[in-house]
Amino acid sequence: MVPARLTVEPARDPTGSRSRMPEQRYIYPRMNKLLNHLLLAEGRGDDVTDVVTGLAGMTKGTYNRMQKKSPKALPRWDKETPTDDQLMTASRMYANKIYSDFIDPESNLYLEGFDSLPEPAQDGIISSAYNLGEKSMSGFPGFRRAVKNKDPYEAMKQLLDTANTEGRSSKGLALRRAREFNSVASKLGRPRINRVVASEDGTISYLGQSEDGQALEILRYKKPRHETSKPGIVDI
Repeated sequence: MVPARLTVEPARDPTGSRSRMPEQRYIYPRMNKLLNHLLLAEGRGDDVTDVVTGLAGMTKGTYNRMQKKSPKALPRWDKETPTDDQLMTASRMYANKIYSDFIDPESNLYLEGFDSLPEPAQDGIISSAYNLGEKSMSGFPGFRRAVKNKDPYEAMKQLLDTANTEGRSSKGLALRRAREFNSVASKLGRPRINRVVASEDGTISYLGQSEDGQALEILRYKKPRHETSKPGIVDI
């Protein structure tokens, strides 16, 4: 099945002529589901870092990148924050861009095997890329190898140690990664994460049960703890 395409109005030069041909983008097939997930996960913006962020985690920098691609639909984000509708339009455009980059073999960010993964894995990967930045996904060789091998469980496991803000571990992001992992694990009938432990020293542990009911540590990693992330245990 060939994915549907969306044509985005190109920027124009000062003379009014088109500066380049219209840019075609694939349309992410589960956009409403993704946006609802982002609204729940990201809320109204980032009050943790110095990055200017609005509704659904749309950063000022990413918004203005999308604005250049569709200047008629979006005003530039300078001093005033765009409206919620404008931010959600930019979120749709960015999600479509990530999706296009991952499935287009001609893209520098092509993710071989992505289009063969089950829907929950695609959803979780797009969500992670939205949060981390799509270019960062090129820096995870274990993740890329799992996607290429069409191993969605391992691919999502490889993203569990990216629950970091400014290079420091975040319990909130760990819960988000765990829930996205669990969507894939449930689909495959594989062990799920049922507990996330955030330690004082920044260690994040994802715990579950093996198929025979034994305690199982699915993954553990250590980063300095972000100052806004409180130690604790959360059952999922």
